[in-house]
Amino acid sequence: MATCGALLISYNFTSVSLIATSTYALYVALGFRSLISFNTELMKMMAIYANIESRVGPVHGHPLYSLPFVDHCLADYEEKIKEMERERYPVVSQGLGIRIENLYFSYISEIGIKVKTIYDNFNLDVIPGSIVALVGPSGSGKSTLFNILTKLEEPEYGKVTIDGTDIADWTFKEVQKNISYVTQDVYLFRGTFR
Repeated sequence: MATCGALLISYNFTSVSLIATSTYALYVALGFRSLISFNTELMKMMAIYANIESRVGPVHGHPLYSLPFVDHCLADYEEKIKEMERERYPVVSQGLGIRIENLYFSYISEIGIKVKTIYDNFNLDVIPGSIVALVGPSGSGKSTLFNILTKLEEPEYGKVTIDGTDIADWTFKEVQKNISYVTQDVYLFRGTFR
């Protein structure tokens, strides 16, 4: 520190010139920061453009992608998105029901030790329109089965199909859009409203 001070004195730096130089350095650093931020955003935009181009082909100079057509196409685009959503998340059953084959599930402790095996080679067929009751003592796996059906839990092995589709192929979001149930635990609010 003493060396820096002696160097500043030898160059006749006053406190005012030191503050001015520090301020200029700060502005230069902020300018570089803005350039880096701009470059990052530019790279993101280029990646998005490349993704669009890879899906629909070259769009630069194409008359369909010019500004006059954008407003005209928004309504059609929104309808196509809704149509794709309906295809992706069907609400009409194919009539195949729920099938669970050779399901194996056990709870594992935080250190990786199996604590309790809930299902060992469990099989179940649920026919659409039928009423099925799961009856058993506490801890026998009734809620666990619904957690597996809704992908809140993953089985160690086995196959669960709904309408012929293996739920392992579905994303969590897809399952949540198609399946819902009310759990036995009700989470509302702590305390009262006054």
